[in-house]
Amino acid sequence: MSSNLGIPTKSESKLSADASLTEVIQGMLFGLGDCSKPLLTTAKMIETLLLQQMTVLLDQLEEIAMRRDSTKIEMQDIVFLMRKDKAKLTRLLNVIDLKDNKNWNVQSDLESPNENGLTKTKAPKRKEKCLLFLQSIGVSGVCATFPDDDYILKERRVRNDNISESLSISNGDYGEFVYSRSISFFSKENKAKLWDALKRIAPGPVSKLKSNTEDFISFLAKETIAYVIDFALLVRQDKSVIPGDPFSRARAQFKVDKIPAITPEEVKEVARRYFSNQLCPSGIFARSTTCFFEKKLMVC
Repeated sequence: MSSNLGIPTKSESKLSADASLTEVIQGMLFGLGDCSKPLLTTAKMIETLLLQQMTVLLDQLEEIAMRRDSTKIEMQDIVFLMRKDKAKLTRLLNVIDLKDNKNWNVQSDLESPNENGLTKTKAPKRKEKCLLFLQSIGVSGVCATFPDDDYILKERRVRNDNISESLSISNGDYGEFVYSRSISFFSKENKAKLWDALKRIAPGPVSKLKSNTEDFISFLAKETIAYVIDFALLVRQDKSVIPGDPFSRARAQFKVDKIPAITPEEVKEVARRYFSNQLCPSGIFARSTTCFFEKKLMVC
């Protein structure tokens, strides 16, 4: 039974406990910009690309940890890898900070004051530790920018607003969109599915992850999927451009009525463009894209 706002109840919309990683990804796509009924074949292809990106990410984190003679991958290693893109790093730390605040509020409500009437002092948050580490290596400006400075996040918000305005509350479309946006790898069930897949493809680096880095990896996993959708929509815009019409691209960007499902071909084109050797300075002299495919990361 649906609520009065058209938001599906837990029994209606929650992913089943035995849902595969592909089905979890499929459930996310509507909230990231795809149509309300994403294709399963598209979700499978995105899953393949996601696991490839996570393998590269974990391998690079393991290498950074080895350089500082550590047997464990810590959150500072993730921050160090992402230090060159302050917008992406700010986005990550803000989400981690929000999750820490939520966990602290829940814990504070459950705890009772001690004999002196005082509660336990709040421990330093992961965001604060990461910012102190960045300052120690001479990186500044992270988490000091305005939200409008992150143009990728701004475009996503505009797209979400356009989609939500086109949906109807009465038939439950808006509720499905809200639920799709809420799906992440932070939940216990979805995190377990992601971790099982990562343990199969990169058992070494996964075993070296400290417990406080799991939320970082979970966020970056969904962020990778979000980037694939962003790029797929750009590919679709390119296909809709009318020669000689300078406004055709803009019209395609804000057209949200009856959005067709993102196809596997569009995801293939995303991979072809992103990992193309033509994007590097010496690309015209290279033939193989293997070396670029093994190193490039969408989230860094």
